Amino acid sequence: MPSLTTYCVCGAEGGYREGFGYRFGAFAGLPPKRPGTRRLWIQAVSVGEILALEPLMRRWKDDSGIEIVLTTTTSTGLKLARQRYGGQCLVVGVFPLDFVFISQRAWNNIRPDLILLMESELWPEHLWQSAQRKVPALLLNARMSDKSFKRYLKLRPIAARLLSPLSEILAASEQDGNRFRIITKAKIPVKVCGSLKFDVDFGNPMSSDERLRWLKELGFILEDDCGTRPGRPVILLGSSTWPGEEAMLVRVLQRCKSMGLAVRLLLCPRHAERRNEIKSLLKESSLRWHMRSTSRQADYPCEIYLADTTGELRLLTQLADVVFIGKTLPPHHEGQTPIEAAAFGKPMVTGPKLSNFSDIARHLREVGIAESMPDAASIEDRLVALIKDEQGRATQSANALTWFPGNRGAAGRMMEVIEAYCKS
Repeated sequence: MPSLTTYCVCGAEGGYREGFGYRFGAFAGLPPKRPGTRRLWIQAVSVGEILALEPLMRRWKDDSGIEIVLTTTTSTGLKLARQRYGGQCLVVGVFPLDFVFISQRAWNNIRPDLILLMESELWPEHLWQSAQRKVPALLLNARMSDKSFKRYLKLRPIAARLLSPLSEILAASEQDGNRFRIITKAKIPVKVCGSLKFDVDFGNPMSSDERLRWLKELGFILEDDCGTRPGRPVILLGSSTWPGEEAMLVRVLQRCKSMGLAVRLLLCPRHAERRNEIKSLLKESSLRWHMRSTSRQADYPCEIYLADTTGELRLLTQLADVVFIGKTLPPHHEGQTPIEAAAFGKPMVTGPKLSNFSDIARHLREVGIAESMPDAASIEDRLVALIKDEQGRATQSANALTWFPGNRGAAGRMMEVIEAYCKS
């Protein structure tokens, strides 16, 4: 089976330098489309959307009838896309500026048969080009947060016009689907497929030996500790944290320590470039801490491990006993994805709202996997209580491992729709 030509454009550190011309539509040099193939242009804004693409990219990997041009907007998304899908794509590049002449130039170079936009990637000129050229445009994993829905309702004529070039909307949940139907007055087909993030291949669960190696590397246990004896520290994970949340989690650790509880804190900030800000906080804490970008191996006993790296959250989540979901401590309310934590059966605590994942968050609360608390004080209290409650953690974990598999299948439903457009 012929392999696709790789045309990778990101710099060594995932930056824009080598491929900056793509911002101005310079996608020149692409090979002509092979007879009988369909060329897809996929736009995914950043790391989360690049990861969510994995179930679809896996299905296209051995399909010689599909050519893929993949663009993204952030440098970290670009670097990850190159690492994961570079050998599968004609182009892994930067999305062009959404101005008429630049977009027109990119379209003339790429010549797609179908464009796929991930989640909320609505670019007016890009969509206008698809309509003028009669190229179908699908919005995949379509989400509409509480904030976006309110804004779109106020500007419904403008929002409906923006969405009008879409051929079909494949919504991540019933709530999202209903919101798109309201905004578009049901003039665009909407199909609820579920979230692709449930179909990501998380691989085999971490073995006990792997977990032991990781806990040693983080400085959470001694070299000769079997990692299973009574008294093993409870691992609290701050998953994709935002400003203010690290300080709250440090307070939780300090409270636990004052109570004689064996607890370790694993911090995974959403943006690794905040490392110096978090470093200053940790220096003031009087706790033993380590920063992963300095060295992977921490000295024992490390009480706080700052994982200021990218692409490792999936592994680090498996080490956790309790997870706090980031971007949920007021005034933050959008929320980072809780799906990975659910996939690995991790009990969760969040702030009052996850407006970007409101439907999923509601289900997590209903089935007893996650608990939402109204403010920092109540979040701290609940985290401490859950750290002390081994049986409660086990119950929430079992609930997650039962609930998660029932939400899979979005990739298959989306592929049916995509294939129909490819054949038309």
